[in-house]
Amino acid sequence: MPKILLIDDDADERKLTRRTLSDNSSAFEIIDIATRAHYRNALEQGDFNLVITEYRLAWTDGFCVFADFKNLYPTLPVIMLTGHGDETVAVRAIKQGMADYIGKNRRDTLFAAVRQALQRPLESPPCQNKASGILWCEKWDQVISKLTSDFAYSLGIGEDGRPTFEWVTEPFKRFLDSHARYGEAPGLLDHHFGLTVHADDQALADRHVAALLNGYEDIAEYRIVSNGGEVRCFSDHALPIRDWSSGKVVRIYGTIQDITWRRNAEDKLRLMQRAIDSSNNGIVITDLADTDYAIIYVNQAFSTLTGYNSEELIGQNCRILQGDNRDQPEIDNLRQALRQQKDGYAILRNYRKDGSAFWNEIYISPVNDGHNRVTHFIGVQNDVTARIEMEQALQQSDLKMSAIFEHVSDAVLIFDQQGIVIRVNPSAEKIFGYGAGEMTGVGLERFLADAERKTHGQYLSNLSKDDEELVIDIREVTALKKDGGPFLVAVGIHELRLENKHLFVATIHDLTERKRAEAKLKASEERYRALFENSAEAILVNRGGERIEQVNQACLRLWRADTPEQLLAKKPLELVHPDFRDLVNARIERNLERDASVPSTFEEKILRLDGTAADVLVSTIPVVDQQGPLIFVLLVDITERKAAEMALRDSHKRIQDLSGHLEMVRENERIRIARELHDDLGAFLTALKMELSWLERHLPDELRECHIKIRSMIGEVNDSIQTVKRIITDLRPSLLDHLGLLPAIEWLVENFSQRSGIPCSLELPDSKPAMDTNRSTAIFRITQEALTNVLNHAHASKVEIAIEADANRLILTIADNGRGMTADRQRQDESYGIQGMRERANYFGAEFTVDGQAGAGTRIILKMPLKDNESERTDD
Repeated sequence: MPKILLIDDDADERKLTRRTLSDNSSAFEIIDIATRAHYRNALEQGDFNLVITEYRLAWTDGFCVFADFKNLYPTLPVIMLTGHGDETVAVRAIKQGMADYIGKNRRDTLFAAVRQALQRPLESPPCQNKASGILWCEKWDQVISKLTSDFAYSLGIGEDGRPTFEWVTEPFKRFLDSHARYGEAPGLLDHHFGLTVHADDQALADRHVAALLNGYEDIAEYRIVSNGGEVRCFSDHALPIRDWSSGKVVRIYGTIQDITWRRNAEDKLRLMQRAIDSSNNGIVITDLADTDYAIIYVNQAFSTLTGYNSEELIGQNCRILQGDNRDQPEIDNLRQALRQQKDGYAILRNYRKDGSAFWNEIYISPVNDGHNRVTHFIGVQNDVTARIEMEQALQQSDLKMSAIFEHVSDAVLIFDQQGIVIRVNPSAEKIFGYGAGEMTGVGLERFLADAERKTHGQYLSNLSKDDEELVIDIREVTALKKDGGPFLVAVGIHELRLENKHLFVATIHDLTERKRAEAKLKASEERYRALFENSAEAILVNRGGERIEQVNQACLRLWRADTPEQLLAKKPLELVHPDFRDLVNARIERNLERDASVPSTFEEKILRLDGTAADVLVSTIPVVDQQGPLIFVLLVDITERKAAEMALRDSHKRIQDLSGHLEMVRENERIRIARELHDDLGAFLTALKMELSWLERHLPDELRECHIKIRSMIGEVNDSIQTVKRIITDLRPSLLDHLGLLPAIEWLVENFSQRSGIPCSLELPDSKPAMDTNRSTAIFRITQEALTNVLNHAHASKVEIAIEADANRLILTIADNGRGMTADRQRQDESYGIQGMRERANYFGAEFTVDGQAGAGTRIILKMPLKDNESERTDD
């Protein structure tokens, strides 16, 4: 497979080139070169068949690249593929001997050029002289120096294609003498040096040999069986060297490493790792203090326990599991164990990757090497969250019960079967106004109004019947404070059996504030009803999206109903104009899903009961009450306002059409003037130049002053012709009419860069967008005006222009790095240029935005539809 170096520091351009080659053939190995370092490495390696380079690179240019490769690899074909060249660059590239020169706008011809370059026969030997030959030898010496090992060799490839040893290192020669069967195949690579390859690795070894003979560097690992049956593992790294005059492989350099011990160690390590990976305990291995005890291994159980995968943990310290909670007392146990290099144990509160907490039981142990030096630490971890939480729950149960009793806002009284109070909480003291000593040891009837005491006696009678189930509902009763003041409370009694004791708990809730709130709520409801009925806005209540629950008088007027029942009998969507029902239904569903009462406002049409339509401004407020979700809908009739807006839009459209028509008239006038200047004044000046030239040729040589004067006049006529050409181009560039928008913008950008000295990059679409002449003119003029603004006002050092297009729309982006066109500056009088650009865009229904920040440049974006959404505009 041919290997191609692709040298381009633009990632997007490399991607396009790769796609062009892969779309035509997959038989290439393409190596991307984007930096100076990658370029130097590739230059030293030399194992490639063709180079494709950009002309303009960040660290050099394409001709320097060609010179570098030509010096080292005289026959290597080089193609220049560039988006920054011109005819001069192309001629220079071909004259210097490049295989081809291709502009990126002709990237589709690249594949044919690559195929031709790879198949083209060599016309001259690579080593033209002695110095060139020495250069090749030095290249081979570099290869040898890279492949240093105990087992190294060099093989020469004869005319018959058979490789033979040129030299081997002494250790390799001794190994071959003791293991190879030279009688069968003395030193032949196609027989693997006369060694017996393990049967399972024969195909791998054959592929290795084939790759080398085909010119590809290759590394292969295979097993060798000695004469005594011993199996040894080899890693064979070889590099073929080509004769570039013929393209054939003439020599192979290689090194062989005996990796038998490494393979055996790896097998044992895999077995041990499999055992660790299968453990249900989380296991982690870390380095020592000089690497901050960095994690070097975790098993699957550890990843499952913490939620982190191994890539996220390798190189981290285990404190990553502690989050911000790094002051736990038991952490010191582990720190001390690490310092003293001994076993350690702790239970810590750790945190998984998702932030969830768990209790982690950790055992750590040091790992010693053969010299009894600690090299690593192993940690074994278990999730003991359930055990810790159970212990904590048991410890905190009594505390919680005590806290509830002491801090609950309701009064709690514990009494026996005779109704004698045994214990009260602080809230009972506060509610009744007694101290705890005053309330204990007395009967419950002391805290009840006279009317409630008879019922209380019946309760006590029921409490004394142990054989019956106690059922006492929560009920409202009148209680007495210490000062004798009555107040309403809700009382609930619950049975409590503790060993031999039979007790009861009375929970008493003061209803004073609730009763007061109920009274306020009733008054609020009355005020709400008055506001609801007398509101100038139409208000209806939509219950669950299915039915109308309430309407006010304004609703009756809006829908022209006589009675509320006419509207209540209908479903909400029946009152909406058919064109808006799907939209309103979706909005109802969104309102019903909301948790917060966030109002939303929008415009829609309704259908009155008499069949007429009306425009309304609607606000919705989602609410949830005891019966479920509902929506308050507020409506304002905006029919008259919409009619006024429509009239205003029509007026604005006529003004916009007039402005566009005037612009087209001005453009046509520019075309006429440019044509007349070209046809009349240009022809006159050309004729005058010809007459002056004729006069100079026919004047006697001795009239030197006349000759000088005529030549001066010819120069002035030439300057006048150029001035006329510039004026004609400014009025109407001929490229726009003859070649279209994209070439005209290319000319405009190049002309701007030459006149201003400001670098200006341009990105164009692959295909020409289909659009009418008027749109092309508008886009060109907007680009021209934007560049004029950059030149006159921006103080920029760089401009970037990009054009994207599809079947429906063209997007033009112009960005500079100047002082920035802020919103305040856009509103100033001198921003007429931007206003003109915006009017051109509005005429075609395009989007035009200017985004600028002080000191950070300005970005102009034009989104031009390629066709009118409405009826096509006319120019008359």
